[in-house]
Amino acid sequence: MTAIEAAIAEERSSFTAPIQIYDTATIRANVEALGRALGDPAAVLCAVKSFPAPEVLSQVADAGAGFEVSSLSEYALLPDDLSGRMVSLNAPTPMGAPGYVERGNRLAVHVEDPRQADDIPRHDSIRQVLRLSHTGLGLDTRGPDGDRPSRFGSSIDRFVATAPEFRSGRLTGVHIHSGSEANTAD
Repeated sequence: MTAIEAAIAEERSSFTAPIQIYDTATIRANVEALGRALGDPAAVLCAVKSFPAPEVLSQVADAGAGFEVSSLSEYALLPDDLSGRMVSLNAPTPMGAPGYVERGNRLAVHVEDPRQADDIPRHDSIRQVLRLSHTGLGLDTRGPDGDRPSRFGSSIDRFVATAPEFRSGRLTGVHIHSGSEANTAD
């Protein structure tokens, strides 16, 4: 029996409602290992909606990682000092993008179409990246217009069409969303 299992067994009778139990040491070790594997701790982003507990978020921050948020209420849960960290947000940005850089962090706004970028104000700490769906990168799921749409990102066809946006510097990166339907490197 692990120490966590023993602690849960000891406290089980005091649980009166469903609870979540986090092994923060393991979470931190995993975030640090992923950061080392990627060569940059800041390349790791923790989804705040999955782990909103302050104890988890502080361990992620202490490990040097950034965060993925979907609202200002999730942004408010983050540690106060986010200097230089990446915070990731999908367009359209709820409540306006500048509200997500108040703590000195960098912000990556993921757009699915360059037209979404028109609604995002220019700011030194905000970069815009094109979100691609891995399902649109190789599966034969073309729609009637020949495109491969996805609710989790643009298609490869739209990506190719955005080349001028990258050359101009308007879009500065690519985020490939890999969902639960295919969790392999392929």
